[in-house]
Amino acid sequence: MTTTHKTSSEPLLSVRDLVTQVATPMGAKTVVDGLSFDLMRGETLCIAGESGSGKSMTALSLIQLLPKPMARVASGLALFKGRDVFALDDEGLRKLRGKEIGMIFQEPMTS
Repeated sequence: MTTTHKTSSEPLLSVRDLVTQVATPMGAKTVVDGLSFDLMRGETLCIAGESGSGKSMTALSLIQLLPKPMARVASGLALFKGRDVFALDDEGLRKLRGKEIGMIFQEPMTS
């Protein structure tokens, strides 16, 4: 008997047209503008850029830890294991964070 293992072609994380904005005295400033990517199971994604380029705001957007009401996801879609992260309630986000998805914060003074 032959056993075949079907590998999923669905991304573990799929982000489409992510737009994150921050409120300023001059109005909303877009800090993440139309970001899209797919991360497949077993892959590693590195987001690199200079200070202020939106790396941390991207990660904070995806795990819904933006400082509110100052910052918000203005538009876009983020699917983690097929679930719309932006549609999760507080309980759903608590179950997701730490167990399935997380962020390692950079501390420049100790790195």
